Amino acid sequence: LLHGNGFDAVGATDLFVTCSDVESKKIAKYLAKNSILVRTFDEDPHWIRFGLPANSTEFNRLEKALAQPG
Repeated sequence: LLHGNGFDAVGATDLFVTCSDVESKKIAKYLAKNSILVRTFDEDPHWIRFGLPANSTEFNRLEKALAQPG
């Protein structure tokens, strides 16, 4: 889902995926308006970390938010 929406993964754990995108701060603000919280990093302003959706409902909500222009 993330790769299909233009995100390049730079790291992952069992619970999170960290991606790189030049618009990470803008994307984080847009997602927050859609009640989806992500983390950005001061160390690298291009990084954005997504928590992995716990179920198909959360996955679909993230998919829908990423598909909308923001």
